[in-house]
Amino acid sequence: MFLNGRELPAIDLFNPIVDISGYARGGLNELQIDVSTTLFNAVESRGSSIETAQVLAAQANTLLAETNPGLNYGLLGPVVVTPFTAVQVA
Repeated sequence: MFLNGRELPAIDLFNPIVDISGYARGGLNELQIDVSTTLFNAVESRGSSIETAQVLAAQANTLLAETNPGLNYGLLGPVVVTPFTAVQVA
C-alpha cells in the first residue's frame, strides 16, 4: 500500500488500521492498494486460454470455467479514510 508514492507500514490482518497521518498532505492524495489473489482465481480467469496437457483448463476441469465466481480473496470491503485531529493532553 502506498500513499503519494511512499510505502505505508504493513497491515495487521487482525486489526487492519494504518495511521497515514505522516504520509498524507494537504489537498489531493493518491492511495494505491495492491491486492493479491489465489492461484485458483488467476487460472480461473484465464481458463479459456491456459492449457494443461494440450487441453484448455476450462475443459479439463469445470471449476476453471470462466463462469465460476471464483473465491473471495484480497480486498473484500471498502477502504475508509477517517480524518482526525491530534491533540496533546497535559
